[in-house]
Amino acid sequence: MRDFQLRRLSTDDLHKRRSALKKTLAVAMSIVVLIFAVAIVMVTKQGINLITLLPVYCMPLFVLLKKNFDEVDSEIISRSQTTGR
Repeated sequence: MRDFQLRRLSTDDLHKRRSALKKTLAVAMSIVVLIFAVAIVMVTKQGINLITLLPVYCMPLFVLLKKNFDEVDSEIISRSQTTGR
């Protein structure tokens, strides 16, 4: 289903979507790293509590964003190979 929706987009729209996903990935990764750093500090000061597991709960979001980015990237690559660029 997702592949079908990507095929319907123009190449320019795919490049815009790739750029937006790349920025979103960067922001999401920096948030996860920041939360991970805070979790480490919290463990050293207070011990293990619910907030220390927050980075683990955020990882599926990062994986989903990465999967979407890879799908758009592979569609762009397949189009560039068929056009001979």
